[in-house]
Amino acid sequence: MPDAVTVAKTIWNRHLQPELGRRELHVIHLGDAYYAGMPTDYKHRFLPQWPVPPGCQYQVGSWTLAGNHDMYSGGYGFFALLKDPRFSAQHESSYFLLQNDHWQVFGLDSSFDPRDYKGNIGELYGEQAAWVAQKRDSGGARKCLVLTHHQPFCAYSVIAEHLSRRLLPVLDAHQINSWFWGHEHLCAVFEPHKNIQYPVLLGHGGFPERLKAKLPGAPPMKFEWLHQGPSNDVLLGFAVLDFDGPRIDVQLVDQNGVERHRFDIT
Repeated sequence: MPDAVTVAKTIWNRHLQPELGRRELHVIHLGDAYYAGMPTDYKHRFLPQWPVPPGCQYQVGSWTLAGNHDMYSGGYGFFALLKDPRFSAQHESSYFLLQNDHWQVFGLDSSFDPRDYKGNIGELYGEQAAWVAQKRDSGGARKCLVLTHHQPFCAYSVIAEHLSRRLLPVLDAHQINSWFWGHEHLCAVFEPHKNIQYPVLLGHGGFPERLKAKLPGAPPMKFEWLHQGPSNDVLLGFAVLDFDGPRIDVQLVDQNGVERHRFDIT
């Protein structure tokens, strides 16, 4: 899709290449290689457009989560993708943890669990919930950012909120400061909800979608991405997170490199 290619080029040209060798850099994909996560989808559509060129794996970390579309063909293509040298730091695992002195960033697999075979809800497979709780308990004063493909809650349709229930002990202990997710092809920054201070929907990076009406009584938003392209689809975009000690500066940028919203996570 041409607009998705534009997103990748903008990320490289404006946010990665100028910073090479100057700071630690990572690119994280929140999941879904269309249409069915076939090996050919990654070979011909995903990897050639990935914002990190071959040979740059020591300068820019590459990470990806599994979405429901990645699992439609059984996940074989997804796990083959992780063998690409650019994703070597992920060690062929579908979930991961990045951390520094101030933050823990969890990338969790919400798509592998067979209980959600249709891919609409999201489940945490295996011992991920216990692993997060253990890492949070041993994380000291570090703050926490969770990344998943599926949503902990939804403003546009009724869903079973399995993910937030699985992490309820951590949420009840106020141990998750921010949660970013994809799945819905829209973008919004919510008011604090379900003990998440900074919940962010960031699903508008690759597949065109029309704006949707919110449900009555939907969780309130601080910002809703209403920007549209010539065909009235949502203008694609991405987020740039700049970690500065205990603070994260977040820029929401459209496919053409225009900043549309900015806020701090503290």
